[in-house]
Amino acid sequence: MLILSVPEGTTVEGLVRRLAEDYPAFGAVAYEKGRFAGAFQIVIGDRLLELAGGWQRVLVENDNVVLLPPFEGG
Repeated sequence: MLILSVPEGTTVEGLVRRLAEDYPAFGAVAYEKGRFAGAFQIVIGDRLLELAGGWQRVLVENDNVVLLPPFEGG
């Protein structure tokens, strides 16, 4: 688990870009040709990113953002 504080007004996209810059191994997997590769599902609280406002959603205090790696099974 990683706990980060981000500046007011940070979007989900800004957070993911920051993580890619701070953690190059993550960036190598998460981005392809400068675009998010979709290798991870992003969940904010209990909602998938698409249902939580998308990439431009502004994060607020105590938001819980989870990046889930690909998985399969049943």
